[in-house]
Amino acid sequence: MWTACGLKTSVHIKEDNMANKTLSKRHRTNSEGVYYKEIVSDDNKIVDKIYLIRWRDENGKERLKTIGRYSEGIREAYCKAKRDEIIVKIRLDEDLPRLAKKKSITTFDTLAYTYFNENMTLVKDMPKV
Repeated sequence: MWTACGLKTSVHIKEDNMANKTLSKRHRTNSEGVYYKEIVSDDNKIVDKIYLIRWRDENGKERLKTIGRYSEGIREAYCKAKRDEIIVKIRLDEDLPRLAKKKSITTFDTLAYTYFNENMTLVKDMPKV
């Protein structure tokens, strides 16, 4: 869904049948790697915020994770603490918290590595003509 100002939104329906929209624009906070998105009501009043954190994983890929809403008690300091915990665990090569774990995704690099290793053994086994 797009708003009049051109920002992408998603709609949330509350109990009182008021539709709220989450704006796609991320706003920076004073903490590094912590962002928030605004939730606006039908009459474009800011109703709530959704906090997000961003970090780089072991492979150098940027990751973005939604932490929670301001109305649920999530604050900037909590998000900063979660982000710091994830970064420290990555540096120390420990198990990541459940929040930061990703599903096992097969990447192109792993497929190519497997493919070329299997084909190299097949080529070595072939008799030369």
